[in-house]
Amino acid sequence: MRRFAIFCVAAVGMVVIALAMVGCRQPKSESEEPRTPSKSVSPAPRVTTPPPSALDGKLPPNHGTRTAPPTVMTDSRLADKEAAALETDYLATNDFASKIETLYKISDLETGNAVDTLSRLFFQEKDADMKIQIIDAIGDIEGFKEKKLALLTSAVKTDQPQDVRESAINTLGDIEDARAIPILQSLLNDPDEDIRTDAEDTMKLLQDTLNQAGTP
Repeated sequence: MRRFAIFCVAAVGMVVIALAMVGCRQPKSESEEPRTPSKSVSPAPRVTTPPPSALDGKLPPNHGTRTAPPTVMTDSRLADKEAAALETDYLATNDFASKIETLYKISDLETGNAVDTLSRLFFQEKDADMKIQIIDAIGDIEGFKEKKLALLTSAVKTDQPQDVRESAINTLGDIEDARAIPILQSLLNDPDEDIRTDAEDTMKLLQDTLNQAGTP
């Protein structure tokens, strides 16, 4: 009987211990867990400093005014000045090679003033070979046909050396302008047979070129 009582006491003790252990292991419910409140981080306010003119209510000194652009010399004016300088260089030297180089520097300007400059040099030049070089330089410039025709009309006249006249006749054909035909026609009765032949051949070629291009 005594053993049975001891056994019961021991069993009860073990049950109590087991219940205590189970109680310790039981997880806490979500409601019992402490919650850390979430913190919303708001960006720092953006501070914009107004310009001084906005603070004192005054506009800047040049507000509403346009600054005029710097004066720039146009390309044509630069070319005209360069043509004048090259004309001076041409007249200042007697070296044939230097003169030819200067002529083609002038023609490279590709302006009406360049044609005028070469025309002036043509009438001042006494050497026939240099006159031919001037005619060739004028022929290399694109456009300005009226100015070219004015010079070539004088260059084919009988007071010019034959080689110069023949060069001018060829250039009249090269510019491909119908206004050259009357100039060539005027040479068909020239006293010089070579001039007549050159003028007739050039006129035929020019007429064919104009017809193919549809120019009357």
